[in-house]
Amino acid sequence: MIRYYSILFTFCFLISCQNNRTQNYPNFKRKFNSSEYKIKDKIDFSFKIPNSWNEIEVNGIDSDVSVFVNSLNDTITSDYGWYSNNLEEDLPTLYTKTDYDKLSQKEKNNLKENEYVIVEDYNNFDDKGISKSLSKFYVLDNKKAKIVNPKLSGIGITGVYFEKLYKERGNYMNLNLYGYNVKKETGEEILNVISTIKFKR
Repeated sequence: MIRYYSILFTFCFLISCQNNRTQNYPNFKRKFNSSEYKIKDKIDFSFKIPNSWNEIEVNGIDSDVSVFVNSLNDTITSDYGWYSNNLEEDLPTLYTKTDYDKLSQKEKNNLKENEYVIVEDYNNFDDKGISKSLSKFYVLDNKKAKIVNPKLSGIGITGVYFEKLYKERGNYMNLNLYGYNVKKETGEEILNVISTIKFKR
């Protein structure tokens, strides 16, 4: 009987580990062929972008920044550096009804409707309900990748963030590639581009 429970425990443990393992990032295949994409080659990584993406020249401070505008006039940004945006969403300010009532009329008038939320209790409030985007972790080219997608197409962040890739002059390099409030077709393009990221070390 003890041996039976030991085997059962081991089996359940292995299943649990399998379920908790980070998945490989899937290849998103919008209808396109390879001739429609071109390689952007960077020092430590590369990725492929659609030929329809036009690059805008920008000078990053302490980072390698690329900015693209596609045929739908959406902007896509990539930043490789120490302080790259981790794609955490700026959530509205929370107020309980009591705290909100304490604000002056002027302070209330200065609040925009989408910049605050009134809740019953700070401690028991789940901010996932008011976030515009959802994030999930994958493995992409043997690196941990945070993929961010909007709950509703066109409202929120679509992109990827890699944290602590390589150490340079005492600080870790991070990488992102994302669009904000982009159209559905652009979001699909971004997901495709993300799947082509390759690291060189």
